[in-house]
Amino acid sequence: MKNVIVATLRNVDNENKIKEYCDRKLRRKAESTVSSYEKSIEKFQKFFGYRDFRGFDFQVATQYVDYLREQHGGSLNTINTHLKNLKKFLEWLSDESGYEKLSINDILDGLTLKNNEINSLKTFTEVDYPKLEETKTLFDSIEVKTDIDRRDKALIAFMVATGMRIEAITTLTMKAVDIDKMFVNQTRKNKMRIKYGKNFKSKIFNFDSEMTEYFVEWYKYLKAEKHFSDESPVFPRSKQSQEETSAAFIYEDIDNKRWESTSPINKVLKDRSKAAGVTEFSAHKFRHLSIHLALRRCRAGIEVKAISQNFGHEYAATTMQVYGNLPNIE
Repeated sequence: MKNVIVATLRNVDNENKIKEYCDRKLRRKAESTVSSYEKSIEKFQKFFGYRDFRGFDFQVATQYVDYLREQHGGSLNTINTHLKNLKKFLEWLSDESGYEKLSINDILDGLTLKNNEINSLKTFTEVDYPKLEETKTLFDSIEVKTDIDRRDKALIAFMVATGMRIEAITTLTMKAVDIDKMFVNQTRKNKMRIKYGKNFKSKIFNFDSEMTEYFVEWYKYLKAEKHFSDESPVFPRSKQSQEETSAAFIYEDIDNKRWESTSPINKVLKDRSKAAGVTEFSAHKFRHLSIHLALRRCRAGIEVKAISQNFGHEYAATTMQVYGNLPNIE
């Protein structure tokens, strides 16, 4: 790119300040949030040729905004996220000893989108997510022959019934689920990855009785037949084995270990959707479905607040702004 400053060796002072910022300011943030900041700062460093942050000025700021437009085209949300993350870091840095020459005005005025771009970010974009009927088709399409089939079917049912975040699902343990009272105790004490580290109880809704009952049977199956302990994962990873007649690996059983990342869940959804001939949606889109189904049941403001807390939102406004203006799925 024509605006990129020629890269040099990484700057030690820069690296030390980035580490200090992460340790001091981001230590209570979720891993995904810290990663977002690190990516934004590293992206700017590459553009800036790893020069000392003290060399930042208004001209560099405006050049960088233009560079992001070239890199990301019309994705204003992505550009805005990078700019917000970088601004917060540089604002903090400008108060640090030795960085007094960093101008806060250069930071705030230079690392900003145009007014028309900012206004377009405020315009609501309709979110596409699976309809309940589509999800039921996906659920019904899985013919249970192995424990992996059984797990995948229960996984889809659980995502609809709870709308839990994918990070929490991958780390969900047996003891976190109260199958009698039908709720999940989402706490870090249960070794779950929870956004912002907030502890709360979430309801296992009965939006579709067949799917909800299937998850209950899966949970009981793990307890009674597979002898899973309280610390075992509710959705374990697949066990890898090798065919006797070839070197090929096969996956027909489950392991008593949790997935190491969220990627396998999205792969399950991708593969199962393709086989069922339905539209593929990421795990997070099932959260949209679950929240919308819950909101449709609300009859008063206090119920909206309860639903908001159920899905881990501190404010009902967050639930309504992010998930409330969804297309009608009836």
